Amino acid sequence: MMRKTTLISYVGAVAMGLVMMLLVGCHEAKRRESARPVALEGLSLMDTLQMRPAMLKTLRAYAADYPSHNSYIIDCTYLHKYEGVVSNGCNDRNDIFCVLPAYRMAFDGGEWSVGEVYPSHYFVLAGKTFFVTSRNDAFLRQTPLEKAYNRIVKEEQVPRYDAFRYLLVVHGCDSVQVLPGLYGDDIQPLRLPVRKFEMDDEPIGE
Repeated sequence: MMRKTTLISYVGAVAMGLVMMLLVGCHEAKRRESARPVALEGLSLMDTLQMRPAMLKTLRAYAADYPSHNSYIIDCTYLHKYEGVVSNGCNDRNDIFCVLPAYRMAFDGGEWSVGEVYPSHYFVLAGKTFFVTSRNDAFLRQTPLEKAYNRIVKEEQVPRYDAFRYLLVVHGCDSVQVLPGLYGDDIQPLRLPVRKFEMDDEPIGE
């Protein structure tokens, strides 16, 4: 009888321990969710664990160079580099991104802006907020994105050009190269028009 009572007590203790662990896990999940900055509600948080270490290392170094800023922009330039030449042509080997300190006028479409649609994605690295632009920002409602951006970004001054960094991200490997600046590179536009895409008039399956 004593052994049976002891076994029941042991099972009860294990069950209680599992319940406590579950409660602690739920509390921790809620705490992390509540810790998410209210100002960024409506934006999608990117997971830095899924990012390439070389990119994170480069961004940490950049933030350390400009510690007075609390937020930055990573803008897709839609440029590529092939055999030493930067071009806006199609290339499946790399992409060039521009990182710069965030400022209020960055997305108002004006003379000193980098675009006219606000970013919908962000991530936090080394205590700094990085806003990431993409083409899908164009079909999202802008008002919530603008409000979130402006709650975080207080800087009015447009950054100097020497604060811009162009990052060459190579596809298929953990490689990020900091370019000296596109003004010093030979940027070549597309010389031939993009071939027209033609649909087959015949129905599929016939």
